Amino acid sequence: MLDINIRVVTFLINHPAYYKSLKYFLAAWRINAGNYYGNVRFTVIFPSVLEQKYIHVINELVLEYPIDLMQVSADIDAIYQYYWPMRFLDEAFDEDLVIFSTPNTLVTNDISQIIEQAYRDNAVLAPALADSDAIGLSDTGMLSTWFMVLPKTLRTNIANRFLSILTRLGFPANPPPQYHDSIKLLAEAFTILLRENNIVHNFLDANIFHEFDGRQSVYGQQRIDTNYDEQVLFSVTDVPENEFTWSGIFSDTAALLKFLDNSELVEAWLYFQRDLRRIHTSFARSALQLARRDLFQAKSHPYYIFALDYMQQSAGIRALHYLCHALNESGLEAYVTCEGTAPHLRTPVLNETIMMQHTASGREAIMVYPEIVTGNPMGSGTVARWLLNRPGHIAGDTAFPDGDLIFTYDPHYLPAGMHGEILHIPTYDLSIFNNDDNPDDDAREFVCFYAHKYLASGAKLTEHAKDAISLCKDQPLTHAEIAAILRRSKLLYVYEPTALIAEALLCGCPVSIIQTDYWKNNMGDFIYAEDVGMIMDDSPASIASAKAHVHRYRSVHEDVVLKNAWQQIDHFVELTQDAARTR
Repeated sequence: MLDINIRVVTFLINHPAYYKSLKYFLAAWRINAGNYYGNVRFTVIFPSVLEQKYIHVINELVLEYPIDLMQVSADIDAIYQYYWPMRFLDEAFDEDLVIFSTPNTLVTNDISQIIEQAYRDNAVLAPALADSDAIGLSDTGMLSTWFMVLPKTLRTNIANRFLSILTRLGFPANPPPQYHDSIKLLAEAFTILLRENNIVHNFLDANIFHEFDGRQSVYGQQRIDTNYDEQVLFSVTDVPENEFTWSGIFSDTAALLKFLDNSELVEAWLYFQRDLRRIHTSFARSALQLARRDLFQAKSHPYYIFALDYMQQSAGIRALHYLCHALNESGLEAYVTCEGTAPHLRTPVLNETIMMQHTASGREAIMVYPEIVTGNPMGSGTVARWLLNRPGHIAGDTAFPDGDLIFTYDPHYLPAGMHGEILHIPTYDLSIFNNDDNPDDDAREFVCFYAHKYLASGAKLTEHAKDAISLCKDQPLTHAEIAAILRRSKLLYVYEPTALIAEALLCGCPVSIIQTDYWKNNMGDFIYAEDVGMIMDDSPASIASAKAHVHRYRSVHEDVVLKNAWQQIDHFVELTQDAARTR
């Protein structure tokens, strides 16, 4: 990491899309600037006249982010007219790098590469403008002003010169130029400014910047080979031919949530939705932290979780208790409806007195039912169904009222035509299930199997289970005892979906899935990663490959599963609290 200070400049105007996207802009930087976030200060420029509701937004954000405010005077407003945000080019900032970014350009992955490239090259860095060859500067292209990085040593050669180039190019126009013309004029003026002053400048790699400009391309042509997972910046514009527009997405909360819940998005839009949803969840969590602090009354709605007594042999029961614990750890108020709890979890038991207190305070409870519960026995007005298996597979209804919120532990549990949000909470404890300092890792001797529901359905074991150790629920084994066996096992056969799969992989034991009719009927469309120790057969080559790759599952669990779980919990809180508030 370089020891540099960074100024990030953006702007706000009197428009819902600007003030809503500004929130996500700041949250995105906090998430994706990594270690550099501690070196960042923001400047938000706003016009001489700003509506009161947007002033309130800025005041709220100043409490949460390192922001300096810059109001453009009426004189500057008159001179620059609709290009007044470009006034930042004339300001004397002291930071090593100044990064200008429009609020509709979101940082969606680690920004460190861009920061370090601009600083080390001592060059202005910006993306290419789509259709730059249409302006007569096609020899080297034009730099878009959506996003630019300006090193300190080069900025003195730029200050107070941009307006004169704009004027030379015909600014101001009357009436104001159309959207495309405006963007091209800014890009042309900025590119000429750099060239005439011999400022070294480089184009951002197209693979890390994606601009939705009606053709979904940085260079004005469709890119088919883009790896969207590696995109660092997403910019959404208001071009009418876009399927979605920036102002459309950020016009109001309902429009934003509709976009985030859209299940028909494809290609780049799907990846933008994913990144925006992650940023949205982070911002919502931060807002929730501020909103729920009140000296005189509780504001959030409590959660009643319909759970059976804690039992370590049941991953579904553990998941319900872990959800209760996670909600309480997040500063909310959650209770389980059973008597048996685990001492290491924050899972208070619901009783009549607590329910009366909530009723007296006007806080309606949010009821969380697993899929095995029929109807709404607690009579709650806000119901969240959590599918920990396929509806009706063990017990309960196969369809739910339209007003119920549906969450699913795994997408495979959703019946055809039913929509639900993912809420996947790992039920295995890394302090127990791990392969750390395992003296038996290179001398594993056991083969195990798991077939609890499979056998309960009347099915028979295959030859794979011959001479293998049973880890089914009828075995009186603690988690620690199961982990000890798995740390000495060279293979686990499973006949059904089970949390034991992940527990075995974490213990360094490869897993072979036996594709019986029971498995096919319940997990026929199961998709798995081929390089984390899981296989769908028991050939010697497959077992050898699984053994060689099983150690990779630990990093997947820590870097993906655990992080996603907290994001999904935050999303669950947001949706359920919103539903309870609107009743």
